[in-house]
Amino acid sequence: MGAFGNYFLDGPNLASAIAVYTDSTLSTAAPDGFYSQNGIVRQQLNGILVTSVPCPSCEEACDTQIVSAATRGGAYFTSTFALGESTGVVRIAFQPNSCAKGFRFNANGVGYNEVSTQNYGYKVPSTNNLAYNVLGDFNNAACGNPTPGSYSLDIFKLEGGLYQQQPGSESVIYAAGDNNTTFTPPGICVGYYRKQIAGPMPLEVEIASQTAADGFSLLVECPTLLLPTFYGADCGEECPEDDTIYNIPVNGSPGVIGLYDWVFEDNMAQNGMPQGQYYICNIDSVITVDANSVVTNIVSCS
Repeated sequence: MGAFGNYFLDGPNLASAIAVYTDSTLSTAAPDGFYSQNGIVRQQLNGILVTSVPCPSCEEACDTQIVSAATRGGAYFTSTFALGESTGVVRIAFQPNSCAKGFRFNANGVGYNEVSTQNYGYKVPSTNNLAYNVLGDFNNAACGNPTPGSYSLDIFKLEGGLYQQQPGSESVIYAAGDNNTTFTPPGICVGYYRKQIAGPMPLEVEIASQTAADGFSLLVECPTLLLPTFYGADCGEECPEDDTIYNIPVNGSPGVIGLYDWVFEDNMAQNGMPQGQYYICNIDSVITVDANSVVTNIVSCS
């Protein structure tokens, strides 16, 4: 099955490139196999890209709620979502339930794994952006706390809204710094992607559980511009209409900030809100924002 990695092209995109390389100097050809970008799949054979075909059938539509059933043993789940034509912020909502599961996603050749969780806030592996972010409840005796190591897991691929088991196995590595399990289930874990390029683009999600899993839910929302609300400095202060703040909901809703929401200075989530405290007019409360642009506290002014 496909795996995340950094690759380089000798053209502006996969559709027009001659070959894929593993280094920026284009001196080492990438291994033969299939590569995908923006809905195009091409095979590299003997160091040369030889086919180019659209791949709409292997993508799930964004805004589709996916629910996975429990598995009897370790499992690796892979899925690809079509983000559509428009630009905007893609909200990815992953609920791991209780058993620990690794989570990461990839868009436009870049890997991501940071999330803000419904019950515990910001979580990210200490290793790198290609690592699995292992989320769940380490107190669940039926599942056990994940331990670092390499695991060979059964493969399940999302096809027609359901994860279907595939032949073979996937090798998954957990490092000690990837473990972000918590005292209780973390609730919904929200990541995001800025889709800044108009036109079709796939987003790939990988979820891996080293032991028996209790299922999960996944929602990749279609790109949209974030909604604004207004802020001031102190309780009761009139909020200027040019002082705007935008949120990606975790416990809130669009335009209504909640605890552990991501917050930004712009509607494309390019500039995180600086660390500090802000009076939010429409909830009459002061929020505290940490260095990750996540709301860590809300105090009502009334």
